[in-house]
Amino acid sequence: MGSIRRPRLPFGITAAVMAAWSLVLLWAAAPASAGGSWFDPVQDRYEPGDTATLVGYTGGGAYGWIEDGPFFGFLVDTNSNAEMIVDGPRRPLGEITLEETGEGGYLRLRASISFVVPVDLEPGTYAFDYCNADCSERLGDLIGGYVHVGVDPAYPISREWALDDPEIKNLSDGAQLSGPGFSLSAGELRSEEADGAAADGAAVAETPEVEDTTVSADDPTIDRPVVEVSTDDAVSTDDAVSTDDAGSTDDDGVSGNDDAGSAGAAESAWVGPEAAGAGVVAVLAGFGVGARVRPRRRSTNDAATADDAQRV
Repeated sequence: MGSIRRPRLPFGITAAVMAAWSLVLLWAAAPASAGGSWFDPVQDRYEPGDTATLVGYTGGGAYGWIEDGPFFGFLVDTNSNAEMIVDGPRRPLGEITLEETGEGGYLRLRASISFVVPVDLEPGTYAFDYCNADCSERLGDLIGGYVHVGVDPAYPISREWALDDPEIKNLSDGAQLSGPGFSLSAGELRSEEADGAAADGAAVAETPEVEDTTVSADDPTIDRPVVEVSTDDAVSTDDAVSTDDAGSTDDDGVSGNDDAGSAGAAESAWVGPEAAGAGVVAVLAGFGVGARVRPRRRSTNDAATADDAQRV
């Protein structure tokens, strides 16, 4: 096989410290291990040639931060106990993508990497390690992770991801998600989201649309009723002061000028039919109702009465 190139040691530390680091990775086999955050794979198991993706979140910690990057990932062999082989080959995987989420706490920063699993890998569990360009710094409290190639993991993987992480759609239904105060499968999360979407859709469908029936008083399309006002309803001329009483001669031969004067006063107070009709029209117009006045025809009685008055 030839000689094996000695890997660069992160932080410039000794091989003894690197061995201790491999023990830390081994402890990560227990779900929800304390002491830091982890990169977790989207799929529990990959095959050579598959595209693998690992995602981790961190809110900061004893390591460096974004300004210490860029950061790069490596795939490292492990022994039969899933301990990272310190002097084993470190297969470069590419740069880690960092995204500030706008959230607080452990979800503050999302770190992810995708790579093609080398086709020459033997089945087994491989350690995922990372550091910056000169391996002088790491990121937040992110420790590392594992990738299972051609074998199933020996323990359930619990992913401490944001529940809206874009990779959740690629998880199997049985993949576990966890966080402070909750633990559920990806299938349960999808079911809850589907139920919520259905409930929202039903609420929108049941909301009736209320038609605005408000009518403006100035709307020209509104037909106003037309009221015909007959002068028959006005003051009848028969109710006025009869001209027979005007200018009559008393028995004593004295002209009835006083009566004529009284008749003139009454006549001046009398409201003719046209004037009465005009008054009604004015009142109706005040209520926004159109009116059409129908003049009263002059009867023969009216004409006779007028002739008598002229003769007197």
